[in-house]
Amino acid sequence: MLPQDAFGRTGNYQIWKLSRLFGARRAMVARGPRDTGNGAAEAWTLISPYPSPELERLEPGTLLLVLDLTR
Repeated sequence: MLPQDAFGRTGNYQIWKLSRLFGARRAMVARGPRDTGNGAAEAWTLISPYPSPELERLEPGTLLLVLDLTR
């Protein structure tokens, strides 16, 4: 997936830096709900590889983003 699609276009980051960091490489992304027994309470997004906080290098491993749907 293109990095803009993986992280969204409205984030608090410079999209050109993210695009330049990934270059021709694409991010592997998985999305889905997490069922806690009483229905979906969280939405999970996993992204690999993921950028460092300063958008200077790609980190190995997987970034987990969790959206709490109960609030």
